[in-house]
Amino acid sequence: MLAAEIIGMGILAVADSSTAGALLASIGANHLGGRLAFIGMGLEHNLPALWLILIIIFYNSTYVLLTYSIFVLFSNRFRRFRFFRDQMRALINQAKKRRRFLRRWNRMAIFLFVWVPLPWTGAAIGSYIAHMEGFSPRETLATVLPAMWVGVASWTLWFDVLYRFVDRFGQNRSLLITGGLLAVPVVILVYELAGRKKRSNEGASSDSASRT
Repeated sequence: MLAAEIIGMGILAVADSSTAGALLASIGANHLGGRLAFIGMGLEHNLPALWLILIIIFYNSTYVLLTYSIFVLFSNRFRRFRFFRDQMRALINQAKKRRRFLRRWNRMAIFLFVWVPLPWTGAAIGSYIAHMEGFSPRETLATVLPAMWVGVASWTLWFDVLYRFVDRFGQNRSLLITGGLLAVPVVILVYELAGRKKRSNEGASSDSASRT
Protein backbone atom coordinates (compact mmCIF):
# COMPACT_ATOMS: atom_id res chain seq x y z
CA MET A 1 0.00 0.00 0.00
CA LEU A 2 2.84 2.38 0.79
CA ALA A 3 4.52 1.56 -2.50
CA ALA A 4 1.23 2.19 -4.31
CA GLU A 5 0.97 5.59 -2.63
CA ILE A 6 4.51 6.59 -3.61
CA ILE A 7 4.05 5.44 -7.21
CA GLY A 8 0.65 7.13 -7.44
CA MET A 9 2.01 10.43 -6.10
CA GLY A 10 4.89 10.27 -8.58
CA ILE A 11 2.55 9.71 -11.52
CA LEU A 12 0.22 12.46 -10.31
CA ALA A 13 3.11 14.91 -9.88
CA VAL A 14 4.09 14.36 -13.52
CA ALA A 15 0.54 14.42 -14.90
CA ASP A 16 -0.95 17.23 -12.76
CA SER A 17 1.47 19.05 -10.48
CA SER A 18 -1.18 21.40 -9.04
CA THR A 19 -3.39 18.51 -7.88
CA ALA A 20 -0.33 16.73 -6.49
CA GLY A 21 0.58 19.86 -4.55
CA ALA A 22 -2.95 20.13 -3.16
CA LEU A 23 -2.84 16.48 -2.11
CA LEU A 24 0.54 16.90 -0.41
CA ALA A 25 -0.78 19.95 1.45
CA SER A 26 -3.78 17.92 2.60
CA ILE A 27 -1.53 15.08 3.79
CA GLY A 28 0.59 17.56 5.71
CA ALA A 29 -2.55 19.00 7.29
CA ASN A 30 -3.54 15.48 8.33
CA HIS A 31 -0.38 15.01 10.37
CA LEU A 32 -0.57 18.51 11.79
CA GLY A 33 -4.25 18.76 12.68
CA GLY A 34 -5.82 15.34 12.15
CA ARG A 35 -8.57 14.02 9.91
CA LEU A 36 -10.68 17.16 9.93
CA ALA A 37 -7.71 19.23 8.78
CA PHE A 38 -7.14 16.71 5.98
CA ILE A 39 -10.78 17.02 4.98
CA GLY A 40 -10.80 20.82 5.22
CA MET A 41 -7.60 21.27 3.23
CA GLY A 42 -8.78 18.88 0.56
CA LEU A 43 -12.12 20.66 0.18
CA GLU A 44 -10.31 24.00 0.19
CA HIS A 45 -8.38 22.81 -2.86
CA ASN A 46 -11.65 21.77 -4.53
CA LEU A 47 -10.98 18.05 -4.41
CA PRO A 48 -14.28 16.17 -5.00
CA ALA A 49 -15.73 14.76 -1.79
CA LEU A 50 -15.86 11.18 -3.10
CA TRP A 51 -12.25 11.23 -4.26
CA LEU A 52 -11.22 12.86 -1.01
CA ILE A 53 -12.93 10.10 0.99
CA LEU A 54 -11.13 7.39 -0.99
CA ILE A 55 -7.76 9.16 -0.70
CA ILE A 56 -8.06 9.71 3.06
CA ILE A 57 -9.24 6.15 3.70
CA PHE A 58 -6.41 4.63 1.68
CA TYR A 59 -3.73 6.92 3.13
CA ASN A 60 -4.85 6.63 6.77
CA SER A 61 -5.35 2.88 6.49
CA THR A 62 -1.77 2.53 5.28
CA TYR A 63 -0.55 4.80 8.07
CA VAL A 64 -2.44 2.86 10.76
CA LEU A 65 -1.24 -0.53 9.52
CA LEU A 66 2.37 0.66 9.49
CA THR A 67 2.38 2.43 12.85
CA TYR A 68 0.36 -0.27 14.60
CA SER A 69 2.66 -2.99 13.31
CA ILE A 70 5.70 -1.07 14.57
CA PHE A 71 3.96 -0.47 17.91
CA VAL A 72 3.14 -4.16 18.39
CA LEU A 73 6.62 -5.30 17.40
CA PHE A 74 8.51 -2.85 19.58
CA SER A 75 6.10 -1.88 22.37
CA ASN A 76 7.91 -3.97 24.98
CA ARG A 77 11.20 -2.31 24.11
CA PHE A 78 9.66 1.16 23.99
CA ARG A 79 8.20 0.76 27.46
CA ARG A 80 11.69 0.65 28.90
CA PHE A 81 12.07 4.33 28.05
CA ARG A 82 10.52 6.84 30.42
CA PHE A 83 9.55 9.23 27.62
CA PHE A 84 7.54 6.55 25.84
CA ARG A 85 5.81 5.43 29.03
CA ASP A 86 4.91 9.04 29.87
CA GLN A 87 3.54 9.69 26.39
CA MET A 88 1.37 6.58 26.41
CA ARG A 89 0.13 7.32 29.93
CA ALA A 90 -0.84 10.82 28.79
CA LEU A 91 -2.72 9.40 25.80
CA ILE A 92 -4.60 6.96 28.01
CA ASN A 93 -5.57 9.77 30.40
CA GLN A 94 -6.82 11.91 27.52
CA ALA A 95 -8.81 8.98 26.19
CA LYS A 96 -10.41 8.35 29.57
CA LYS A 97 -11.57 11.96 29.78
CA ARG A 98 -13.43 11.55 26.50
CA ARG A 99 -15.27 8.34 27.36
CA ARG A 100 -16.59 9.02 30.85
CA PHE A 101 -20.00 7.72 29.82
CA LEU A 102 -18.44 4.32 29.09
CA ARG A 103 -17.45 1.98 31.90
CA ARG A 104 -14.77 0.05 30.09
CA TRP A 105 -12.99 -0.27 26.79
CA ASN A 106 -15.15 -2.58 24.73
CA ARG A 107 -15.25 -2.68 20.94
CA MET A 108 -18.05 -0.13 20.75
CA ALA A 109 -16.10 2.26 22.97
CA ILE A 110 -13.04 1.94 20.72
CA PHE A 111 -15.23 2.44 17.65
CA LEU A 112 -16.75 5.64 19.04
CA PHE A 113 -13.37 6.88 20.23
CA VAL A 114 -11.93 6.55 16.72
CA TRP A 115 -15.03 7.89 14.96
CA VAL A 116 -15.12 11.15 16.94
CA PRO A 117 -12.81 13.55 15.06
CA LEU A 118 -11.17 15.22 18.05
CA PRO A 119 -7.43 15.64 18.64
CA TRP A 120 -5.82 12.40 19.88
CA THR A 121 -8.80 10.26 18.90
CA GLY A 122 -7.57 8.91 15.59
CA ALA A 123 -7.29 5.35 14.40
CA ALA A 124 -3.59 5.08 15.28
CA ILE A 125 -4.16 6.13 18.90
CA GLY A 126 -7.25 3.92 19.09
CA SER A 127 -5.23 0.93 17.93
CA TYR A 128 -2.55 1.57 20.58
CA ILE A 129 -5.19 1.77 23.32
CA ALA A 130 -6.94 -1.38 22.09
CA HIS A 131 -3.62 -3.23 22.09
CA MET A 132 -2.82 -2.18 25.65
CA GLU A 133 -6.34 -3.16 26.73
CA GLY A 134 -5.66 -6.72 25.59
CA PHE A 135 -7.36 -6.80 22.19
CA SER A 136 -5.79 -9.14 19.66
CA PRO A 137 -4.38 -7.58 16.47
CA ARG A 138 -7.29 -8.99 14.47
CA GLU A 139 -9.88 -7.58 16.88
CA THR A 140 -8.08 -4.24 16.99
CA LEU A 141 -7.91 -3.77 13.23
CA ALA A 142 -11.45 -5.13 12.74
CA THR A 143 -12.69 -2.39 15.09
CA VAL A 144 -10.40 0.55 14.38
CA LEU A 145 -10.30 0.50 10.58
CA PRO A 146 -14.09 0.41 10.01
CA ALA A 147 -14.53 3.16 12.59
CA MET A 148 -12.01 5.29 10.74
CA TRP A 149 -13.65 4.55 7.37
CA VAL A 150 -17.12 5.46 8.63
CA GLY A 151 -15.77 8.58 10.29
CA VAL A 152 -13.94 9.76 7.18
CA ALA A 153 -16.98 9.24 4.97
CA SER A 154 -19.50 10.85 7.31
CA TRP A 155 -17.36 13.85 8.29
CA THR A 156 -16.19 14.51 4.73
CA LEU A 157 -19.76 14.58 3.44
CA TRP A 158 -20.85 16.82 6.31
CA PHE A 159 -17.98 19.26 5.83
CA ASP A 160 -18.60 19.32 2.09
CA VAL A 161 -22.12 20.59 2.80
CA LEU A 162 -20.78 23.04 5.39
CA TYR A 163 -18.16 24.49 3.05
CA ARG A 164 -20.70 24.93 0.26
CA PHE A 165 -23.01 26.73 2.70
CA VAL A 166 -20.26 29.01 4.03
CA ASP A 167 -19.07 29.93 0.52
CA ARG A 168 -22.49 31.43 -0.17
CA PHE A 169 -21.65 34.25 2.20
CA GLY A 170 -18.37 35.12 0.53
CA GLN A 171 -15.57 33.52 -1.41
CA ASN A 172 -12.82 31.88 0.66
CA ARG A 173 -14.79 32.25 3.90
CA SER A 174 -14.16 28.56 4.45
CA LEU A 175 -10.47 29.40 4.90
CA LEU A 176 -11.32 30.43 8.45
CA ILE A 177 -12.67 26.95 9.17
CA THR A 178 -9.63 25.28 7.61
CA GLY A 179 -7.29 27.53 9.57
CA GLY A 180 -9.11 26.66 12.77
CA LEU A 181 -8.91 22.94 12.03
CA LEU A 182 -5.16 23.29 11.63
CA ALA A 183 -4.55 25.60 14.58
CA VAL A 184 -6.77 24.16 17.32
CA PRO A 185 -5.05 20.74 17.63
CA VAL A 186 -1.64 22.43 17.74
CA VAL A 187 -2.79 24.87 20.44
CA ILE A 188 -4.28 22.01 22.47
CA LEU A 189 -1.05 20.00 22.16
CA VAL A 190 1.10 22.95 23.27
CA TYR A 191 -1.25 23.60 26.19
CA GLU A 192 -1.16 19.97 27.30
CA LEU A 193 2.62 19.77 27.01
CA ALA A 194 2.99 22.97 29.04
CA GLY A 195 0.62 21.63 31.71
CA ARG A 196 2.45 18.32 31.80
CA LYS A 197 5.79 20.08 32.22
CA LYS A 198 4.36 22.28 34.97
CA ARG A 199 3.02 19.27 36.87
CA SER A 200 6.35 17.50 36.46
CA ASN A 201 8.22 20.51 37.84
CA GLU A 202 5.81 20.79 40.74
CA GLY A 203 6.26 17.11 41.51
CA ALA A 204 10.03 17.46 41.43
CA SER A 205 9.84 20.51 43.70
CA SER A 206 7.64 18.69 46.21
CA ASP A 207 10.00 15.71 46.20
CA SER A 208 13.02 17.90 46.88
CA ALA A 209 11.12 19.74 49.62
CA SER A 210 10.16 16.49 51.32
CA ARG A 211 13.77 15.33 51.29
CA THR A 212 14.91 18.52 52.99
